[in-house]
Order: sequence, then structure tokens, then C-alpha cells
Amino acid sequence: MPKELKIKYLVVPISILLIAIVTVILAVTTKNGWRYYLIGGALGLLTHGLMIKETARVARMAKDPLFNGRKSAILWFLVRMLVVAGVFVGVAFVSKEDLNNPDKTNLVIDLVITLAGYMTVKIVFIISVLILKKIEKKEDLE
Repeated sequence: MPKELKIKYLVVPISILLIAIVTVILAVTTKNGWRYYLIGGALGLLTHGLMIKETARVARMAKDPLFNGRKSAILWFLVRMLVVAGVFVGVAFVSKEDLNNPDKTNLVIDLVITLAGYMTVKIVFIISVLILKKIEKKEDLE
């Protein structure tokens, strides 16, 4: 199985498992932190799925001489960043009581927890790429 397929099939289940474990821990220890972590985790999985779709589209369209891969990649990146920005603005508005409070500490904590959930998927992706690269190097040496 090619390396890219292994990574596609590894990242999502491992991320879902980690997100579920951390969400349960946060549900026990905090009042609202688990909601924001879950939102961030779902956002990370969504953007990962969009990245997979982008990669498949670029690979499929690469044979077309009129297709501009660079423009397509930039467009998909902007779509992903627009989704991320929209969700973070939405999280800020969801915690309205934190917005109205002059002390913005709780709002910042909510946004950091959301960012941690989002970054969980990205970290799992990077670690899986590094591990599979190391395994591939060992196989090449043998």
C-alpha cells in the first residue's frame, strides 16, 4: 500500500480516538472546555478532509494541460483558512458571556482549547508522516 494511502487511513481514526479521550477528560475536569475542544477537533478533521479532496483533485486533473495546479492549491488553501477563521469567530460569538465580560481570560481560554482540538489532527498527521518515513527508510536499507 502506498505511503499516502497509509497516512490517509491512519490519521482519521487515531485523531478521533485522541479527540474522544481528551474530550472525556475535559468533560470531567472543566465546565465548558470539552465543547470547544470537540469543535476544534471536528474543525481539524474537516480541514484534513478538504486537504485530502484537494490532493485527489490535483492528482486527477494533473493530466489536463489547461489545469493550473498552483492556482487550485492556493484556492483550496484559502477555502480551508476561511473555514477555520469562520469557526473561530463563531466560537467567540458562542461564548457571548465571555465577550461581554471585561476580563477576556475565559474567552482566550476557550479559543486556546479550540485551537488545541484543531491542532490535534495536524499533530497526528505530522507524526504519522514522520513515522512512515522512518519505516520506509528502514525498508530501503534492508
